[in-house]
Amino acid sequence: AVENVVTAPQVYDPKQTRLTAAIGGWQTEPASKKVLLTINKRVIGTKQISVPANGRAQVEFLEFEVPYGSSRGEVTIEPKDNLPEDDVFRFSVERRDPRPVLFLYTAGRTSEPYYYKAAMESSPSTGLTVEALPLERSQGRDFSKYAFIVLNNAGDIDKDIAQALCAVHALR
Repeated sequence: AVENVVTAPQVYDPKQTRLTAAIGGWQTEPASKKVLLTINKRVIGTKQISVPANGRAQVEFLEFEVPYGSSRGEVTIEPKDNLPEDDVFRFSVERRDPRPVLFLYTAGRTSEPYYYKAAMESSPSTGLTVEALPLERSQGRDFSKYAFIVLNNAGDIDKDIAQALCAVHALR
């Protein structure tokens, strides 16, 4: 049986995709199985594994393509056995672009955006990219394109910038 499948629900970079499947048998002899990874009814990967008697084995698929939008996936083992319903595990995954985050800081405090950016982008599964900008240079910026905006030690904010930030917040 395909006992379990573990993968991220969102994909932002196909080079970071990873799927692990657990294959198991109960009261079974040792068996060689072909494991297929299918996305939207298209086989995108196969692996051959050996499952020990009454045991379990894991298989891993890395760096596989997922089309943009929502997709249906399946991990299937072949050959099928007397209970084919548990020879498949269905899952869903969504591919999208990372969302931008705006980090506004006071000019002269250049190390703070560096550390914030490093922390936020340390994992490829966050789906966020950080754009850092001195608060003083944000005049006229379209704030609506950001997933969220961080005001770091902003102090007194220019009236026009404050109104633009509040206007975006009111839209959400």
